[in-house]
Amino acid sequence: MSLEENKTRWAVHFDLLKIYYDGQLVAEVDIKEFPSMIVALAKALKEETR
Repeated sequence: MSLEENKTRWAVHFDLLKIYYDGQLVAEVDIKEFPSMIVALAKALKEETR
């Protein structure tokens, strides 16, 4: 999928991650959630590559 085809965008701000889909803000993740989110993403990627 090319960058132009992907409608999901994200931006890291001082204290949170903002996630946009098709130009609309759809989620905000507090910086306190980053460590557990990173662990969950790493586990999912590890499983995907098996």
